[in-house]
Amino acid sequence: MSTSSDPAPSPEPEPGQEPLPAASVRRSRGRGHHAAAARRKSTVNAAKWVLIVAVLQVLFGLVMGFNTAKEADQAMQNLATMEDDDTLEIEGEEMTVAETRKLVQREKLQAFVFPIGLGVVFLALWFWARVSPLPALSSALVLFVSVHLLEAVVDPTSLARGIILKVFVIGGLIKGIKSALEQRAIDAHAEAEPAE
Repeated sequence: MSTSSDPAPSPEPEPGQEPLPAASVRRSRGRGHHAAAARRKSTVNAAKWVLIVAVLQVLFGLVMGFNTAKEADQAMQNLATMEDDDTLEIEGEEMTVAETRKLVQREKLQAFVFPIGLGVVFLALWFWARVSPLPALSSALVLFVSVHLLEAVVDPTSLARGIILKVFVIGGLIKGIKSALEQRAIDAHAEAEPAE
């Protein structure tokens, strides 16, 4: 009759195999624990990259917004001496002064809204990654790559700007996604195993 102080039984050996010593079983379980800890650390680090992108986007939005606002204010001063129905040629297009004023005000607002809004989205993805890493990190990677590819279509030189940071962010997210996929597969396998 076994008591609560008895050691956990070793796994049953296959026919023709020697039983594993208890110390070997403990080492195997220890390695599994370390691998799980490494996967968790990798997903946590990947989530940190999402937070870094969120903070950088907000800071970039503020800097870009204030610079654009300064240029917009200067443009509005130049337009102040003109009548609304006067025409100007801007990038090969004829526009009235009234239309130009509206365009300047819209660009001033967009300079703040788009990058800061993107930062807020990445911040939401960071919170989500702490609860459900795989979908959140996958979404963050797709969004990050898409934004920079679209930016490169408009301005090809933008692809090289901050290239080291972009590589680190993409690498960190991919590593985190791999770890989350491994953990999901292990969890699914554990659930599929029949209870003893």
